[in-house]
Amino acid sequence: MAIEATPRAGRRRWALILDKFLDLSLPNCSSFELPGRSSCPAAAAAAPDPGPVDLNRAGVEELARLPGVGPGLARRIVEERERRGRFDSPDALRNILGLGPKKLAAMRHLVTVND
Repeated sequence: MAIEATPRAGRRRWALILDKFLDLSLPNCSSFELPGRSSCPAAAAAAPDPGPVDLNRAGVEELARLPGVGPGLARRIVEERERRGRFDSPDALRNILGLGPKKLAAMRHLVTVND
């Protein structure tokens, strides 16, 4: 049996050993798939996506769940909304320190601005 010389191959091999002999569920199943497993238990336990986040109503916790947005950036988004008023469009997020074009592009389909 040939073993790949990459860190990912090492994780996969240990995951197979743990799965076979200890029957453990790994918390981060997205980095590799185990043969014979149809889904990740951690992903199955996650709550379903409720839909787009309204930038004018969301709190820090809800904003922090967006990709690339942690608690600090979420807090700055809320502070900007409180200081300047409602967001007219998701593009208004470009004025916030730490939120550039790449992050905005990654989260654009996950946010909305409602009245």
